[in-house]
Amino acid sequence: MEKNEKNKKLICSICEKKVLKNPSISGKPYAVRLIDPIICDICSQVLANKDDENQSKLEAKSHAILINKSSKQKPNVEKATAESVNTIEDINLNDLIATVKAVIKGQDDQVETITTAIFKNHMIASPELKSNLIILGDSGSGKTEIIKILANEFKLPYIIADATRYTEAGYTGANVDEMIKDLCMRAGDNILKAEKGILVIDEGDKKGFVGGNGRDVSGENVLFSLLKILEGTLVPVTNGYGDTVGMFDTSKLTVIFIGAFPNLVAIREKRLKHKGIVGFVKQETVITNMSPEYIADDFIEGGFPKEFIGRFDIVVELDKLILKYYEEIIRDSKKSIFFSYIKALEEKGVEIVYIDDIISEIAIKSEKLNIGARGIKNVVQNMFKNIMSKVLKDDKKYTKCNISKRTVHDSTDFILI
Repeated sequence: MEKNEKNKKLICSICEKKVLKNPSISGKPYAVRLIDPIICDICSQVLANKDDENQSKLEAKSHAILINKSSKQKPNVEKATAESVNTIEDINLNDLIATVKAVIKGQDDQVETITTAIFKNHMIASPELKSNLIILGDSGSGKTEIIKILANEFKLPYIIADATRYTEAGYTGANVDEMIKDLCMRAGDNILKAEKGILVIDEGDKKGFVGGNGRDVSGENVLFSLLKILEGTLVPVTNGYGDTVGMFDTSKLTVIFIGAFPNLVAIREKRLKHKGIVGFVKQETVITNMSPEYIADDFIEGGFPKEFIGRFDIVVELDKLILKYYEEIIRDSKKSIFFSYIKALEEKGVEIVYIDDIISEIAIKSEKLNIGARGIKNVVQNMFKNIMSKVLKDDKKYTKCNISKRTVHDSTDFILI
C-alpha cells in the first residue's frame, strides 16, 4: 500500500486495473476509496447501479477479495464469484424428501416437515417467511443426519456447533460470534454464500434446562446472545488477526436448535394431566395447552427465555426408534453400514454369504444398546473387525466368507475361504 501511495498508483480490488489517486486528463478511472477494498470510480458506479445481477456479482467479488487480502491469501476472484450465487431451481421438493427418506427410516412425517421448511427458506427469499427450527430427539434418531443430507443436496455451507462450547462474553469459552466465523470458513470465506447456509446448534437443551445436572455457566445469557443471530441483524466477521473483514446478514440464515431435551417429557406430561381445569380457563387456551406436541410454554417452564423460544416457529419431535425401524435402517437405508461392509469386501474379491435372519439379530442387539442408529454402527463394526483384518492382510487369499447370527455376538465366528 505504501509503495502504491508513493507512485500515486493503486489497484482496484474489483476490476484489478491500475487506477490513479487523482482524476486524469485522459479520463482513466480514479480511486474513490483508498482503503481496502480499494474501489475505482467505474466499479463504484456499477455497484450503485440498480441492476441486481451486476451488483451481486461485484459485491461477491469485493467480499471475497477483502477476506483473502485480510488473511494474506491470493484472491481467487473467479471461484468466489461463481460460488456466490446458489441456485436450487433444479431441485424438486418431492425428490428431495425421497432422498432423505432413502437414508432416514422411521421419521417420514418429520423428514417432510424439516425438508419443506429448509426448501421454503431458500426458494422464498423473504426474512419474514424464514423459519427457524427446534428438533428434539434421542441420540442416534437422525437429527444431524437429516441436516447433513439436505445441506449437501442444496450445496449449502453448514456447521454443527456444540452449544456447550459457548459462553457469555467474559467467561472462558467460545463466543457465539465464532459460530458465524466458523460458518464463513466452511463457505470458503465467502460471506454471501455463508449467509444462506445452515447453523445447527447441538446440545441446545444444556443451555436452558435447570434441575438435574443443572445449567452450565451463563447458559441463559448465551441464549440471549444468540438472539442477534435469530433476529436478522448484521454480525461482524473477523479474521485471524481480529480485524473486521465484513458484515454477515443473519436474516437469510437457517438456524436449527437440536437436542434430546429429556426434561421436556415430564413437563409435557404434567401439562396434559391438567385437562380437568377446563372450567377455569378459556376454551381456546385449553385446546392449545392440551396439544400432545411440545409448545412454547413447555420450553419456558424448562428454563428457556420467552424471547428466545419466540424466534422458533417450527418444533419437530423425532420418534424413538423401535425394532422395526432398526431393521429398515440395516436392510433399506442408502447408507446402511452393513451393506457398506459387504460392498467393501466384495471390492476386495470376497463374497459375503449370509441369510436374512442376521439382519433381525443385528437390529435386536442394536436396540438393546439404546443409542439409536449409532448402535447399529457399533454392532456391525464389531462383527466385521476380524474378517476385515484377515482380508486386508492378504486380499488375494480369500474369495468367500460365511457369516451367521452367531457372528453378531462373536466376531470370531465366521468361515473365510
